Amino acid sequence: MLYPQPQPVEFGPYMYVGIVKATTNDLVGVAKEMFSKNLVSYDYRTINNKNYLHITANEYVVGPDEIQTNEYYLMQLANLKVLKIHYSQFYKEHLDEYLAIIGSMVVN
Repeated sequence: MLYPQPQPVEFGPYMYVGIVKATTNDLVGVAKEMFSKNLVSYDYRTINNKNYLHITANEYVVGPDEIQTNEYYLMQLANLKVLKIHYSQFYKEHLDEYLAIIGSMVVN
């Protein structure tokens, strides 16, 4: 039986937070599966004592030869669920607000 995933919630200009179902507890494996050839880089970061996998991925064609670069944070939750936070580098002027939102999240 399939259960629908909750729709991501928008937190300001092009920042979305949602839960995705994973096939593994390995966040790097989840990132590689999620972004495949669009994955540019990843590294672990600690924000307010929580470990996140920070991802940069090239996606979305903006113009004839332009690629949109987006950033993601993934956090492992229970039962193969992953908290996915997504924002666009196009709105870099909001980076401090994005990081404040990420740092203030409470995950049970």
